[in-house]
Amino acid sequence: MQVSPSVISDPDLEDMAHKETSALLEKLTGRVTAIEKKLDAEKPESSDRIPTVALGVSILSLIAVPIALFAWLEPHLHADLRNDVTIEVTNQLKDPLKQIGDIAGDVREIKGKLAVLDPLIRDLTMRRISDAGNLNSNELVALLPELASLAKIAKTESVKVKPEDVEKVGKKLVEIGSPDAWYTAIDFVNYKSFLNVSLSVKVSNVIGTGTLTTIYETHPPSGMQSPRISIAGAVFKEKAAQFRPIAGPDPNESLPVGNDWIMLKGGGEITDGYEMKKVILQNVFVSYHGGPLRMQDVYFLNCTFDVRQQSNGQRLVLAVLDPSPSTTLATESLGILSEPNTVPRLLAATNH
Repeated sequence: MQVSPSVISDPDLEDMAHKETSALLEKLTGRVTAIEKKLDAEKPESSDRIPTVALGVSILSLIAVPIALFAWLEPHLHADLRNDVTIEVTNQLKDPLKQIGDIAGDVREIKGKLAVLDPLIRDLTMRRISDAGNLNSNELVALLPELASLAKIAKTESVKVKPEDVEKVGKKLVEIGSPDAWYTAIDFVNYKSFLNVSLSVKVSNVIGTGTLTTIYETHPPSGMQSPRISIAGAVFKEKAAQFRPIAGPDPNESLPVGNDWIMLKGGGEITDGYEMKKVILQNVFVSYHGGPLRMQDVYFLNCTFDVRQQSNGQRLVLAVLDPSPSTTLATESLGILSEPNTVPRLLAATNH
């Protein structure tokens, strides 16, 4: 039999029990008083009142004794019930607690095994990618699912494969030309971008403590947020960073100086039709569909790429796969339009 602890220890219920006891005692006392008054009315002589009073006292004694006994027993009964519940709950929890202890032991064992396996997995991942660079096209095609998994595992587990090995495999995948090989090549581009995260750049500032406000235009894919733009340093115009559409006026053209570096973080950016110089893109969804694109000293850090499979897209993929962390590229228009229904957004950046 299971008893709910909440019922036993509820103070409201205990108070209710005391109130009911008091009410019963008051009711019985009232009845005895009524009987006493009735007897007094029938026998007015004082000599007859003594037996009546004695009778009343006897009745009250008979009632008070059980009530007192109940009042003494009630807290003891509560204590016994609490002990019974405690014992029952303890018995019920024995098996679950034992199972939890067993699970904790299994988890510790698994962690210990993973600690041993982790360096082996890293070594195997690096060797498999390195070996894939020496395979011919047919052999690579047979390994496409494994290669895609290796690229994703290497990125997720922060395995540092040599950039030269990544480029070698990525180039061969681009040359194969099939859609599956292309998507696997994009996985390697994403991984190569991850390898650039340790980048550090030198910042120059020729205007000291002055204030410089510059304006840049972003072009996010439909449904995505613009990247957050920040800037660093200020240099003379000929050495300044650029991030603007190739066609159209430069909103910063009248300024004698410009920012040394422009940084884009998060969100998404369509790169078709853009000129970029000394730009760092971090955690950005990069979309490119083959339009004109000019890049000089552009760094992709842990970015995700959506590149359409055509000649300009292949050029961009190969440029990002280059072992150098920076990307430089110039493509011409192939008559391919950027993603429709997107609105350019002007963002101002102030350097103090």
